[in-house]
Amino acid sequence: MTLPRTIVIGPMKCGTTWLNGYLLERGDVCLPSGVKETFYFDRNYDLGPRWYRACFAHYDAARHRTVAEVAPSYFHSDDAPQRIRRELGPVALVVIVRDPVRRAWSHYCHMLRYGYTRLPLRQAAERFTAILDASRYSERIATWAEHFDAESISICSFEKLHDDEAGFCRDVCRAMRIDFAEPADDARRERNTASTSASVHVAGASRVAAHALRRRRLHFVVNLAKRVGVKRLVYGGGAPPPSPSAEDLAWLKDSLRPDIRALGRLVNVREHRWIEEYL
Repeated sequence: MTLPRTIVIGPMKCGTTWLNGYLLERGDVCLPSGVKETFYFDRNYDLGPRWYRACFAHYDAARHRTVAEVAPSYFHSDDAPQRIRRELGPVALVVIVRDPVRRAWSHYCHMLRYGYTRLPLRQAAERFTAILDASRYSERIATWAEHFDAESISICSFEKLHDDEAGFCRDVCRAMRIDFAEPADDARRERNTASTSASVHVAGASRVAAHALRRRRLHFVVNLAKRVGVKRLVYGGGAPPPSPSAEDLAWLKDSLRPDIRALGRLVNVREHRWIEEYL
């Protein structure tokens, strides 16, 4: 129990920050100390299992009912599925899906905010393939199913989070095999809000510095910087996030439609209403 029994594998921009806040508020779920994502099974695997285990060293059997990590970058990682299976065994996996076109656009805005790119959508998607790959739910779930039984993979609805928070949390708790707890006041939980940085160079340098600090488990330095407003200063101050053009939306729909149709054969379409738009 000193390592996760559940991994929320994402993908990005599907309410994982909100969900992490809910699990933190419960108090009976052991999450990584001082940070939401360890990035161990994709970016930090070279640091070794001892480093990862140390992220959960605060586990308390008298208080914690389970151990989990909310790690949306794992969803589109080619290496994460086999690494997680090898090191953690048959853990429960939670996938949250939303309208993939909206998710891909939000992912693109995320890349703008954190200084990864200033390219238009199509060129950015060519350079950063995760913008589309993380929206190819059926394809990525099939990759995970090569290493985990279908019963281990639970698919939850992002739209349900907006329409019925308690129902969404019930679904997640069922997947995690823990008792349901009513979500507290939503205003107390963090959401990732879109914006753009005033300087792509400053944003990029800040991102690299934060990553280096987290690799050394100096999370308190990053968290202190957030509390004093450094994150808002570095990753804000620019133009509002752009809205997709009709051409952008048409291109995203055409790019993702085959996978959406495949997903429609795997899930209850009524729980994911946007699927019908693409069938």
